[in-house]
Amino acid sequence: MRVGGANGRMKVIEIRDEFGVDSLQLVERPDRVPGPGQVVLKMKAFSINYRDLLVVNGVGRWKPRLGRVPLSDGVGIVAAAGNGVSRVRVGDRVAPIFYPNWLDGRVAAGKMGQALGGAATDGVLAEYTLFDEASLVHVPTHLTDEEGATLPCAGVTAWNAVVSGGRLVKIFYRQVDEDFGTHDCSVQLAWNRFDSLTSASRSRKVRIDINSKACFSRLLTAFRSDASRRCLLRKAAQPRRRP
Repeated sequence: MRVGGANGRMKVIEIRDEFGVDSLQLVERPDRVPGPGQVVLKMKAFSINYRDLLVVNGVGRWKPRLGRVPLSDGVGIVAAAGNGVSRVRVGDRVAPIFYPNWLDGRVAAGKMGQALGGAATDGVLAEYTLFDEASLVHVPTHLTDEEGATLPCAGVTAWNAVVSGGRLVKIFYRQVDEDFGTHDCSVQLAWNRFDSLTSASRSRKVRIDINSKACFSRLLTAFRSDASRRCLLRKAAQPRRRP
């Protein structure tokens, strides 16, 4: 089944001619047709990570060939499915995972070679995208499209920072300047499951007890207060429901 525009073409945004934000151009490509085990998504929302800027600017290991479709994170609706697809159905709301080949187990080189919207593989900044069904995850129903689009990179990274083997752990978390999306997700996870947060830098140290909604903005402020900040989350004896 062919999915796309009336003229057999769909719109995508590519990095054209040279690297840099000003080189992003809206172009057309042929419609996507799902093969066995594949799914076509009609994209609904996208999110931008700092890593996407590195791709667009052609920096280091993220430098792609020209013509690359950027962005790794987005939410789409299943528009068509190939033969044998069983995990999703037409109309389902899903998000592709950052590393489509990393489906389970520990990290390995073979699982990390096709990161979406990077050096080797097109991303999601398009009307329609094509994925193997195994690399798609259903978006929680209580999240908007825009909220769900933030999960594949920043959200999963934050979860991995505060959860190990499905269990909450005490962690030592170093925050870098550019990665506010990841640290905001980390703070939300901490706020729901930890007793206290200590924000430390070369110049000062701040401890905040996590006990009310009123302190949530203080957590974000502490996390963002210093370029050399480091944060220590202390696990509650029992996870508590926050007001």
